[in-house]
Amino acid sequence: MESNRPVRRCTFPNCEHPSGFYGYCLGHEPEFVRTEFDRLVASGVANPSRPPCYESDRKWKEYVVAFVWSSAPERRASVRVEYCRDCTPSYRDEQHAMGKCAHPETVFVRPDTSNGGVIGIPNNNKRDPRRWEQAMMGMLGAVVALPSAKAMEEVVSKYDESKRKSGRPKKEQTT
Repeated sequence: MESNRPVRRCTFPNCEHPSGFYGYCLGHEPEFVRTEFDRLVASGVANPSRPPCYESDRKWKEYVVAFVWSSAPERRASVRVEYCRDCTPSYRDEQHAMGKCAHPETVFVRPDTSNGGVIGIPNNNKRDPRRWEQAMMGMLGAVVALPSAKAMEEVVSKYDESKRKSGRPKKEQTT
């Protein structure tokens, strides 16, 4: 069925090329993505540094902007881009095997509110540090995939190191 809708044009001044998802043509879209990414970082929506599993800074910036812009317009102000949220268990394991996964301890759950979607929750969740433990216990939805035994060993060793205190040990009191 043929559509009679007019083709949207690039919103850049004096540009007549067809526009894409953001309202800019392919020639002007990269500049929009760079500018929008910088704005999102400045407003605290996203982390400026890309995770090692992304091929390039450009792909990280494109992902961040697309993630925010694919949200409903009324929700964009409250969206936060979190590492590993859109990852998958197989991609996590593949990247971990290549040494490119910064968060192999990520737990994947299917929350009741996600319409069947799976989300990843890494151990260093910025919004709430308890979310990883809650995800491990199934409190945030059905657990889809737990971390590998090797990844859990790494988490436990980091935890043990953080609990060690520096300095001299206290003398034991005798009674």
